[in-house]
Amino acid sequence: MKFSAVEYRDIDRQAYCSLLAESKGATVFHTLDWMAIYELFSPGTSQLLVCAWDQDTLLAAMPVTIFRKLGVRAVFSSGFSLYGGPIMRSRCESSVLQGLLRHFERTFLGPRT
Repeated sequence: MKFSAVEYRDIDRQAYCSLLAESKGATVFHTLDWMAIYELFSPGTSQLLVCAWDQDTLLAAMPVTIFRKLGVRAVFSSGFSLYGGPIMRSRCESSVLQGLLRHFERTFLGPRT
């Protein structure tokens, strides 16, 4: 299994739409069109996806928003609120979610975050 963090614009749209269709917890806030909103209304903001892949199949994804201001980086995932969160295919085991969260932490946790 491979984990990565990618800009939402760079994700394979077909793979992501397939994941959305098969994820019980998916909401409108998980759609790629929704992810552009933070960038439109907040300069210096970027929207990414932490993803879990099994070869060419996108198993799980979690939206991540990064705000930058005055040399500080604030990183959050709407995954821990009502607005989205980690989504995964119904057949996935909990280890996929655990790996996704570990990758989020390793990638974004730092002294200025």
